[in-house]
Amino acid sequence: MYDIMISARNTRLFYGWYIVGAVFLLSGTAAGLIYAFSVFFEEISHSFNASRAEVSLIFSGAEFVWFLSGFLGGYLADRFGPRRVVLGGALLMAAGLFLASQATTLAGIVLAYAIGVGIGGGFIYIPAISLVPRWFRRRRGLASGFAICGVGAGTFAFPILGKILLDRMGWDGAHVVFAGIAVAICGSMAFFLITSPATVGLGPDGDPVRQDEAGAPAVSGYTLGEAIRSRAFWQFYVACLLTSAVIFTTYVHLIPYAIDHGNDRTGSVALLGVVGVASIAGRFLFGGLSDRIGGKRTISLMSFGMAAAVAWWLLSPPSLGFLYVYTVIFGAFYGGYISVLPVLAMIFFGGRHLSTIIGALYTSWGVGALIGPTMTGYFFDVTQDYSTGFVTLIIFLCVASAISFFVRDHAESF
Repeated sequence: MYDIMISARNTRLFYGWYIVGAVFLLSGTAAGLIYAFSVFFEEISHSFNASRAEVSLIFSGAEFVWFLSGFLGGYLADRFGPRRVVLGGALLMAAGLFLASQATTLAGIVLAYAIGVGIGGGFIYIPAISLVPRWFRRRRGLASGFAICGVGAGTFAFPILGKILLDRMGWDGAHVVFAGIAVAICGSMAFFLITSPATVGLGPDGDPVRQDEAGAPAVSGYTLGEAIRSRAFWQFYVACLLTSAVIFTTYVHLIPYAIDHGNDRTGSVALLGVVGVASIAGRFLFGGLSDRIGGKRTISLMSFGMAAAVAWWLLSPPSLGFLYVYTVIFGAFYGGYISVLPVLAMIFFGGRHLSTIIGALYTSWGVGALIGPTMTGYFFDVTQDYSTGFVTLIIFLCVASAISFFVRDHAESF
């Protein structure tokens, strides 16, 4: 630990960019491993003779636990530093993926994903993405955009890798390989994480520590209690819940929807890859927009753009060409959404307890993950059609857009 801190202070390239690289790989691997689940959807359904609502519960349950445990992970990272928390998360995620490969019942997979992948992912993702805003001030938006691009890259790469592994060794063998990847990448990247530049005697962006910062707390901001007593926190919480319900529904049901309508399986799997690539573009395009029109207006626009994309999905023919249009539009707005959200939390609540506050805010994503894919799968099981689910998701996004637009500029208390 001491050697790494010495290197961080003396390296010619500001160590914050090493943090960005590590978070890119951590977020990309953790997100990619769970978002590849849709590739295995049909095979798991056939293996256990399970309905779509039941199989959706594997993903939804894991994401629900992921973002609930992210709150604990953020708190532990603020208290003990991110390295131990992220390393523990990598080991838990690997264990969950391996145990899922050995499960003989659907309930066994649900539990393996929820406990292992869910808790492990929460301990990786929230502490990691909370680090970058602390290391930068002038380049905060750019650095955060680069770091969270890892999610888009992982979304592109891991479904393709999952399809290759599925064809060669089945869904269970693919999960064993995924477990090894979790340890190799997430475990190794954990060792690069340092809480803040003040820890190594630097200021944000590599600037010297200002005289007025000497002997003062490294960062200032709200406590968790102060944050959750503000209107802004709960407005963002509800908006995130509704938006995330739609995001996770896309990850679970897009590939089964495409295959249902007679599209080529390889081309259908590639749809998630396009979401990932488009989301990378959206992070840079809309991250810059937030510097001009403000973060909350950008977040509102992102939700409305995703609503328009889901309307396209509902109304257009179900051929691959039209579905690719959907993935480009949806992916771009989704990428902008998740790149702006941590920066917005930093602006509204400060950085002193940012990991804890982001962890608390992101529990809304866990509830959204539990509601969206399971609800949509239930509607399909009952009607054998996705239309009712899609209309509900459009309503979710329009409400989220309106809430975000009218958030107060300051985190005033009730």
